Amino acid sequence: MKSEANDIYSNDDAFYAFSVLLTGGIDPEDAVSMVRAKFAPPEPVRAEPVPDAMELMNMGPGRTASTNVSDNRSYKDIMDSMRRMAQSDEAQFYNPRR
Repeated sequence: MKSEANDIYSNDDAFYAFSVLLTGGIDPEDAVSMVRAKFAPPEPVRAEPVPDAMELMNMGPGRTASTNVSDNRSYKDIMDSMRRMAQSDEAQFYNPRR
């Protein structure tokens, strides 16, 4: 029973239904098919898709060579660049070109 119908053996309600059918005189193979019709075996666990960030991490040194290389700037340079972009966006918002 454990090897051939483990899904029934591990589910208490299914095992009880199987036992009732057997005590009623039903053939064991028919009882298994009847119980499986009511108590379907659990769906196999499917692996979740790998996020893109994880695939990038697992690419290895050969494939990561084609990704964007960051430039080494100081904190002040980065903040100045972000400030200029924000001011440009704000100017475009208040003075849209038509």
